[in-house]
Order: sequence, then C-alpha cells, then structure tokens
Amino acid sequence: MVASLSVDWGDVPTWAYTILTLVIAIAAFATIVSSLRQRDRRFAELVWVLPVRIDTGTGTCTVTVHNGSDGPIYNATVKLDAGGRGEYVHYYLIAPRSTSEQDDLDSLTTAEWVTQDPPPKSLAPPLWLQFTDGAGICWIRGPDGGLRKSRKDEKL
Repeated sequence: MVASLSVDWGDVPTWAYTILTLVIAIAAFATIVSSLRQRDRRFAELVWVLPVRIDTGTGTCTVTVHNGSDGPIYNATVKLDAGGRGEYVHYYLIAPRSTSEQDDLDSLTTAEWVTQDPPPKSLAPPLWLQFTDGAGICWIRGPDGGLRKSRKDEKL
C-alpha cells in the first residue's frame, strides 16, 4: 500500500483573515514604536539652556539649564563656544520641573566674547547642551535651539 500525502491548505477566506490579522499586528507594532519615539522627543523638547547672564559689576557669568519635563535629566553638559575655545559646565542631575544655575564660569572667556572685534551679534556666547533623559537617550541642543539625538560616544 502506498500512503497518499495530502495537505489541507484551507480555504481562501481563512488565508485572507490570516493575512489581514498579520498586517494589523504589524501596523499596531509600528504605531506603538512611533508613539514611544514621539514621547521621548516631547520629553527632551522641554529641556533647554538659557542665555548666559553676565554681571559686569562682579564679573560673574551664570549658565541656567531648565528641565520642564516630568522626569529628571542626567549628565547635562553646557558648552560655551566663545572665541574659538570652549568652556564646559557640568550638571549631574536636574530634577523634574526645575532650574539649575552655575555661576563659577571663567569670566575671561565671556569677556573675550563680549570684547571681540568686530563685535558678536549677541552679547552671550553660543551655547550647546548635551544631556541624558530618564530613558537613557542622549540628546544635543545646538545654539540655534535645534534638538537631535546624539550619536554613540559623541561629546561636545
């Protein structure tokens, strides 16, 4: 006796429903991933650095980082790009919905910026901000206010 192998592939409606279910599952997954990315970006958009305040009387310069998000930020670094050399200010933790200031900057750097010939367009040097959000994503905000994810191992 020879055994006959027959495979029952089902009918067309079953295949159509299976394919439709698979397409819906893939679309749902893509929507969830997109939503998570947008949430991360919305979080990062609420973090910024305010222009440097220069007190000409005391010679102190103050850098202020504002975290308007609902989560903390870590390892924030502000780079003052003044006169071809940079100066860095570090913040290890900035709590949610708070502002952190540091005024221990080298006033020589900002004085060099203000007294340039020709004078700069702004009395404050351009600022770069790099920080890590609560999800471990590292972000960079440029002097123009633009925000982007930093590349792996990228430093200001």
